[in-house]
Amino acid sequence: MGRINFRPPGDVSPQAVFLLKAMKEDNVMEVLTYLRNTPDWIDLYKAFELMRTDISQRFGEGGEKKIGWPSDRKIRTFTSDAQFFRHSKAKWPKRDPNSSMPLPEARSFIQELCRKWLDAF
Repeated sequence: MGRINFRPPGDVSPQAVFLLKAMKEDNVMEVLTYLRNTPDWIDLYKAFELMRTDISQRFGEGGEKKIGWPSDRKIRTFTSDAQFFRHSKAKWPKRDPNSSMPLPEARSFIQELCRKWLDAF
């Protein structure tokens, strides 16, 4: 019996390509699982951690810049806000939640990072 070829034909949607990658690589499947439906701050941060680790392993130091991720400042903003919403508000009693990145913006931000990550390999 022959092997199944998972290479997409010429004109395939990006979503189909991402699903093919997920079939081959567990970390891709896990990230896409976290981002399905309407992810909350916990799901977004878990997806971010997995992507960041994979980039480091796959591309080495400076990998995030190599694949076109935004500045460290923008990433720090997301991670700081995610930490705030993932933990007890008692940990940061003086922080105003209205000064943080809104959840819909965080979803868009992580989805864009995911696209760049998936396009890089």
